[in-house]
Parts: sequence; C-alpha cells; structure tokens
Amino acid sequence: MLKQRIITALLLAPLTLGCVFFLAAEQFVLFCAVIILIGAWEWGPLMGLNKSTQRIGFVALNAVCMAVLHYLQAADTMWQGAQLSPLYLNILFAASLWWLISIGLVFTYPNSARTWQSSMMVKGIIGLLTLIPAWVAFIAIRTLYIDDDGKFYFGASLLFGLLAIVWAADIGAYFAGKKLGKAKLMPKVSPNKTIEGFVGGLVSVAVLVLLLNWSFSIDASAYPVYLMIAIVTAVISAVGDLSESMLKRSAGIKDSGSILPGHGGLLDRIDSLVAAGPVFILLYSQFA
Repeated sequence: MLKQRIITALLLAPLTLGCVFFLAAEQFVLFCAVIILIGAWEWGPLMGLNKSTQRIGFVALNAVCMAVLHYLQAADTMWQGAQLSPLYLNILFAASLWWLISIGLVFTYPNSARTWQSSMMVKGIIGLLTLIPAWVAFIAIRTLYIDDDGKFYFGASLLFGLLAIVWAADIGAYFAGKKLGKAKLMPKVSPNKTIEGFVGGLVSVAVLVLLLNWSFSIDASAYPVYLMIAIVTAVISAVGDLSESMLKRSAGIKDSGSILPGHGGLLDRIDSLVAAGPVFILLYSQFA
C-alpha cells in the first residue's frame, strides 16, 4: 500500500505542477473542470446516489454550473487589474461562509447530522458549495495578472504557494501527530487526527511562509499579512478534510473512490485543497 502511494504521488506531482505552470488559461479551465467533474462523480455516494445514472446527473449539474459561469464571464475577464469580478467574488464569499458553517457542523457531529443526513438535496447543495467555488478559485488564482508583461507565471506561482501551504500543513500534521499526538482532535469524525498534529501543521505553515518571504526578499512588513492568509488557509484546509470525513462516516464509506492506487478517490486527495482554495484567494484579493 505504501509503495503504491509513493508511486502514485511521484507520478501526480510533476503532472499537476506541469499543468499549473504550462497550460494556457483556457486549457487550465478545462483541466480544472475535469478534476471537479471527477470529484462530482465521487460525491454521488456521499449523497446516497447508488445508481450510475443518478451520479451522472450530479456530474452533469456541476458541468452545467461551470459552463454557465464561464459563459457569463470567461477566465480572461475574471480580473480587472487586482480586482476580482463581482460575480466570482460573491461565489468566493458564499464558499467561505459555507466553510465557516462547516466548522460548526464538524464540531457538533454527530448531532449536526440530523440537519442534513437524511436529505439528498442538502448533501447535493453541500457538494455544489464545495466543488464549484473550488473551480472558480483555482482559475482565479491561475489567471491573476496573466496578461501583464513579465507576470505570466505570477498566478501559477501563487497557485503553487497554495499547494505548498496545504502540503506543509498535511505533512507537518502527520509527523507531529506521529511523534507527539495524544489528544484527539475530532474523534467522532476522524479518530486518527490529534490536536498536536493540527498545531504541528500550523507551525510548518508558519515556517514555510517565513522561508518563502526570505527566499523572495519580500519586505518584512508584509509577513504578518501573508502569515495570516496562510494560517487561515491551513485551518480551512483541515476543515475540508474533516468535512469530507464527516460525510463519508455518515454514509458508511471508507474512501470516496479508487481512481488513485494507494490513495483511494480523488476527493480523498483534494478535500483539503477544495476548501482552502476559495478562502485563500478571497483573503489574498482583499488583504495582500
């Protein structure tokens, strides 16, 4: 199992980074759409959709939402300078509000499950609030300053920064939890996660931000803002992971799928990222 995980990770990492840095804007839009549609397929069982036709219907709903948004405002018009268009800004605000609500649902699980567990529609809405804003966020990050001279790779570098924050939080939490973990973080949602691991993840993110600031000679006065954005993003990434664990536990599912050998489903790998993305770019657009 460990060997499969390592091989899959070694194959996916360069592929992902290659798409982030080298795909043109429209190609990147399609790449992200494919990721989201796979996620929508895997979301089906979390809703209780056991028939392929039902799952295809939810995938189609996500596809229509993305197509309509792209029709209303294409990727190359999402930004006016450093200002995100009202349409996409409101979507990011809605997503960020959802993740704040999700914190409460996770903390109060299983009692909170009474409000959504038996409703396929509510779980479908949760899926839309999770997946569609993530698609918007990834494109918004990637296309920031994309037309400015000398800044073609700015958005790609920023998206890599988001990936680095999520990875640092995950890796830091894993090792801190292994070495120091005693107090359970959310035993009714994810029994293996500990408070020590969670704090270790945040410390890793803080160190990462410090190293990035130093590496790119960023003015020290900007560090508090970047640290705030990174820490909040890391916290929400943990919420995304816990939220999917909550939904899987409620549905009696161990993995969201089997598309990635040794890792399970795609959602199992991007649950933190889809939560972190909207919050990250919203904070960046407002404070950085």
